[in-house]
Amino acid sequence: MKHLALFLVFSVIFVGCETQSTEELGSGSSTSAASGLPIKWRSTNSFPLNLKISDDFDASEQLALEESADSWSDEVDSSVQFFNTSVVPIAPKSSLSSYDDSTFGVYKIFDWPSSLPTTALAVTQIRGIQKSSYIQITHADILVNYEYFSFSTDDSWGYDLKTVMVHEMGHFLGLFHDKSSLSESVMYPSIGQFTVNQTPHTRDINNLSSKYSLNRSSSTNRGIVNNKDDEMGEEVVITLELHKDNSEIMKINGVVYESFNDYHGSTNCFHGK
Repeated sequence: MKHLALFLVFSVIFVGCETQSTEELGSGSSTSAASGLPIKWRSTNSFPLNLKISDDFDASEQLALEESADSWSDEVDSSVQFFNTSVVPIAPKSSLSSYDDSTFGVYKIFDWPSSLPTTALAVTQIRGIQKSSYIQITHADILVNYEYFSFSTDDSWGYDLKTVMVHEMGHFLGLFHDKSSLSESVMYPSIGQFTVNQTPHTRDINNLSSKYSLNRSSSTNRGIVNNKDDEMGEEVVITLELHKDNSEIMKINGVVYESFNDYHGSTNCFHGK
């Protein structure tokens, strides 16, 4: 069977005018995502992920990004360190496909890619390989849209950077949107311009713990990997987009689908449950 390359885009979306109270945070329906295979890193042995933060971010922004990464480990009582962060000189790429390199990066973008909607506050791009029981993440990057938006680290004008980044790093770990409520999940798909939601909630940690079989009380707990996980399926390219008219679009190999259930590729294991 062919090697499968999975491409997901989660985006933070601005909806409507400045007087509107909420803006869409993402591209991807939690309902659509749940109907397909789980998406995750191979096991907790994959952690910590070496996350590079561009030195284009100023000192206060760098601190906000580092704290956003740490917040996920803090909420599992540090039983797993999900990220190692460092600030390095990494430049934005010329195209989205160019981000598939050896660097897991957070990029400050002043020249937003024309292939992405200008209404996106930030985008998490994920690549993966289809296994028999899940989609294994192999690479991810976060792009933050500084061409069209301002971000704040001190409650001044702009979208709260830490709120945005905690959400995006949840995507980085394989979480989709959770449409419960802002008070229950940092993965809720919409925020207001002055929303502050900087810490993963119990619901988020339960979802993450289920994904990786985490045991908060044990630092030696590791997710189990099935031997059948070496099996791979056909090549598939997926993009998930949420546009400013609130419509959700999923494209698989360039064709629009309502959900994973509507896609019938040659491999049965990609069908929704």
